Amino acid sequence: MTARKESQRGFLYLTHESPWPADAGHKLRYRQLIEALGEYAQVHLASFRAPDRLPPTRSEDEEGSGVVSHTLHSLQVRIRRRPLSLAKVGALSLWTGRPYSEIKFQDRTMAASIMELIERIQPCAIIATLPMLQYVEDRLAGIPLIMDCHNLEHQLWDQALSLTPALLRPFVRREAALLRRLEAKGWGDVDGIVTICEEDSRFIRQRTSQPVITIPPAFPERAGPREGGRCPAGFAFDAAMLGVWTWGPNEIALESLLGALERRSGGNTLRIAIGGRGIRPKLGNRLEKAGVSVLGYVEDLAEFYASTACVLAPYTVGGGVRLKVLEALSWGVPVIGTALALRGIRGEAGSGVLFGETADDLLDQALIVGRDPTRRADLERAGWERARLWHSHESTSEKLRAFLETVTG
Repeated sequence: MTARKESQRGFLYLTHESPWPADAGHKLRYRQLIEALGEYAQVHLASFRAPDRLPPTRSEDEEGSGVVSHTLHSLQVRIRRRPLSLAKVGALSLWTGRPYSEIKFQDRTMAASIMELIERIQPCAIIATLPMLQYVEDRLAGIPLIMDCHNLEHQLWDQALSLTPALLRPFVRREAALLRRLEAKGWGDVDGIVTICEEDSRFIRQRTSQPVITIPPAFPERAGPREGGRCPAGFAFDAAMLGVWTWGPNEIALESLLGALERRSGGNTLRIAIGGRGIRPKLGNRLEKAGVSVLGYVEDLAEFYASTACVLAPYTVGGGVRLKVLEALSWGVPVIGTALALRGIRGEAGSGVLFGETADDLLDQALIVGRDPTRRADLERAGWERARLWHSHESTSEKLRAFLETVTG
């Protein structure tokens, strides 16, 4: 296999954001696919990075992932920090009739870099996310093209419509319609489609004859629940959430949790921690006033998950799979969430989780879990087993390999 990897198989993977640092769900997804590919092939990566981040050096994670080369360009459009660039992209979207979500990743230097890569490495296949398909419409004949679909983008915009101020609703409605057409075109043009969950696969199969496969997210198998041990004096927190809070569905979930905390009579008695970057200052101040510990970026996941009795997941909008929920289960941490929070996570529905319809329900469940160590231990074990059995790296790698060999011949 090593000789074959070195001499024959090379994939070009195009992602609209760099997988490193892996501090968001979609980046974790990119990394997992890269690691699965890297077990039997060379991976050449081209992606964008945020303009406010320094060009990364190749980390140990990247070196060990199978990535042979990484072409990185700066993305100039940031909703919160570059309003003029955003306005320009919005105007270009209106002028061309193409979705904003595609136009903002249009870059001449990236186009030139990708064409140079294709000519130089002659990949056996190209894998691309939806916004990056625009760069390979004129790829060399005979190179199979596979779409990495970790969300149904038009559905996210459809869901956002009811949450959007009236003034912006025409833009959101138009963006959803344009993305629906772009996705349908992509599903018809590519040679294969990789999705993150069976719910998305079923939707796509009804709209294309191209082969579609579900590659579920995977996490490393840990030695057991709470690998690394609990805090010596017990849990530092009764409940926690972790995510990137610039992502709309995450921020909506966080705001719903905060609203429930602010409504509780007698104040909040739970010790709650929120980890991750991107919380707006005003929202962060309200969280701290409600007694929540705002941790910022979490460097040590083992320490974070060992410090909390459970993870809260009050998601009401979103698609794909909430990878932070699955990550918590893989660490043996019980998850208390909505039905949507467990979308796409395989295994018995109630294993390792407790359900609630609202953020208030979840807080009530967290109080119960905190008072019942036996029940909590059962949930820890069940969640860890669920992640180990249904979302292992080994099964993901073998499934992806078989699909790609079928598509590429």
